[in-house]
Amino acid sequence: KLWYLVACCYVLFHWNACIYFYFSLIQGIENAEPTDFIFGYTKVFDVVISDCPIFMNDIESCIYNESSADNRDMYISQMLTHWSPKSHLLEFTNFSKEYTMSLYWSALTITACGQQPWPANSAQNILEVVDTIFGVFVFATILGLIGSVVSSFNEERTEYQTMLDRAKFYMKYRKVNKKLQSRAQNILKYSYEHNQLDDEKETLSCLPPRLEGMLGVHVHMTTLTKARLFERCDYGFLYDLVLKLRQQLYSPGDFICQKGERAQAMYIVKKGECVVVDDRRSLPTKKLTEGSSFGELSIVHVPGLSSETRDLALKALGYADVYCLSRDDVSLVLQDYPEERIKLMEQARMLYHAEQEENQTVNDDDGIMETLSFDDKVSKIKEYLKDIEKNIDEAYNDFTTSATKMKKRVTDLEAITKARKKLKRNFSLNSSF
Repeated sequence: KLWYLVACCYVLFHWNACIYFYFSLIQGIENAEPTDFIFGYTKVFDVVISDCPIFMNDIESCIYNESSADNRDMYISQMLTHWSPKSHLLEFTNFSKEYTMSLYWSALTITACGQQPWPANSAQNILEVVDTIFGVFVFATILGLIGSVVSSFNEERTEYQTMLDRAKFYMKYRKVNKKLQSRAQNILKYSYEHNQLDDEKETLSCLPPRLEGMLGVHVHMTTLTKARLFERCDYGFLYDLVLKLRQQLYSPGDFICQKGERAQAMYIVKKGECVVVDDRRSLPTKKLTEGSSFGELSIVHVPGLSSETRDLALKALGYADVYCLSRDDVSLVLQDYPEERIKLMEQARMLYHAEQEENQTVNDDDGIMETLSFDDKVSKIKEYLKDIEKNIDEAYNDFTTSATKMKKRVTDLEAITKARKKLKRNFSLNSSF
């Protein structure tokens, strides 16, 4: 808004300067004096730059002795002759003089910030009055816009600060650990700096449904079409599907989805970077950049192929904007497009077989080992041994935990047995009496 205000002021000053110069041409600028209201070339002089070495202890040669009692017009020629070899003239074109002087007059008149030569006739008086009245409205508008900018900024800042204070108070009251508090504050700060505190659906809810859909298509269609699952789908189906996308923001280190959870949605990275994590084999992770998708087969149920749980996890490397599309939303849209279900299932099968072939290539240890050098083979074997040791440690820990629990249960059972025998003995003694 500030740059917009500056641009508007410059345009107003420019057009007013053009009017002033055109008015001066009508009045006649050839014989204009410096004290005249209209533009005159005698009002704008070329710049004279002194070459006198005043810092070289030669000040005397730079001084022209003149008496204040004398009229300077009497010796002006001698003074110019004295300074001529000790200076050089920086000349400007007539256009530069005309434009700068006219713009200067326009700015001073509109803002009423300086003195101007008095008008000398009725036409000049009219121009001065009209410009002054126009300047009052412009000045009032400028102040109003500046006040609006400052007020808007303060309102947004106050709202953000209030929300941040509420979050801090809540976390402090609930005794949340410092690390988690810092992460929550950082993501609030990131959302505020990137204008993501407002919900996208809520912001567009005031628009007609058709216009809201057009905006959604303009923003998200490119992202959705990058997913391989929707390469063969019709535009109408994608149009309705775009409206079901939900934006989610994740901070560095957040898991977007965990390994082993139910696979009910796919994710499209809109901004930022994410990484695919395979905890079971600890293989090198796959990085997802902007436009990449994850879990495409989760939204289409293909008998015999679809899995109800995730084999991999998705983690955000930094702040990441991710769009989520759930299976329920896709099924709801497919009710109106039954022919698209067949296309999606065929595309899902193709993607599944492609992933299987890729995994087979990656997991083909014999083929890989044959192509590796001796050092790489040793490194690969070390990785396998490290994985085996890790699995053994996990199994040993599980066994130790189970054995400890079993031992505790046996001890508790022996204590219960002794207590039962003691109760039975006491009951027998009481019966004999």
